[in-house]
Amino acid sequence: MTTQRSCDVVVVGGGLSGLYAARLLADAGANVLVLEAQNRVGGRTLTGHFCDGTFVDDGGQWVSPGQDCIAALAEELGVRLFSSWSEGATVHWRTGRRIVSKDLFLPEDGDALSATRQAAATLATMAASVPPEAPWTAPRAAEWDAITLHNWLRTHVESMAARRTLATAIEGVFARNSAPTSLLAALFWIRCGDPLSPFLATSDLGLD
Repeated sequence: MTTQRSCDVVVVGGGLSGLYAARLLADAGANVLVLEAQNRVGGRTLTGHFCDGTFVDDGGQWVSPGQDCIAALAEELGVRLFSSWSEGATVHWRTGRRIVSKDLFLPEDGDALSATRQAAATLATMAASVPPEAPWTAPRAAEWDAITLHNWLRTHVESMAARRTLATAIEGVFARNSAPTSLLAALFWIRCGDPLSPFLATSDLGLD
């Protein structure tokens, strides 16, 4: 069956970004049509519940400090936020061994925690000069875009464990680590999403 409909704007994809774009357009007076291939909207903002009461979030799990707009939108839409868990054990996988520890690093990692915090502070300072609305206008944008995050970490962070932890924290928000990440892109996300907060905390490594 073929259905025809006229509209001013077609938004392809009913995920969070598509729905919010459609909302802004509709508020501006446009006749908007949202096309979604699934039988529901929301995209990756989906929580799967199990019969024992546990759940797994497919995406959209965290709101970081400073993300006031998304927090305000969640409140407006009646989406309940709760503090993320920061207590419990850390599971390490090293050379085929599963090691459970109460700490982020193992004794064999040496001063990795100190190195991680120092590098995180340096990256946060660098990110402060990146305008969220136009990261390409940062004073050192061309220089930072010409190198990768991993190259910067190899040059400035001696501890391999610290490099691995920082790269995972930053690239985790992209849901990727297989392709090179521009240092400028990493700094942009640090500026906007603050994935380094756990390493800059003065009390513990938890983040609500």
